[in-house]
Amino acid sequence: MSKFLLFILLVGLAWWWFRGRGVSRGLGGGAPVSPPVERMVVCRGCGVYLPESDALVVRGHPYCCAEHVVRDDG
Repeated sequence: MSKFLLFILLVGLAWWWFRGRGVSRGLGGGAPVSPPVERMVVCRGCGVYLPESDALVVRGHPYCCAEHVVRDDG
C-alpha cells in the first residue's frame, strides 16, 4: 500500500512540476515576445513626449497636433 501512495505522490509532483514549466500548455519554455520599441520625440509646441509615428514633422520639428504647428509659426 505504501508503494502505491509513493507512486501517486511522485506522479502528482511530476504533473505539478511540468504544469508550472508550461510543458503541458505547449509554450516550449521560450522567452515571451515583446513589441518593438518605438522612438519618442518631444513636441516643439508643448513639450509632450509622443511616439515618432504619431508626430507631425514640419520643417524638421515634431509636433503633437496641427494647432501647435500653427501657433509656433506665429
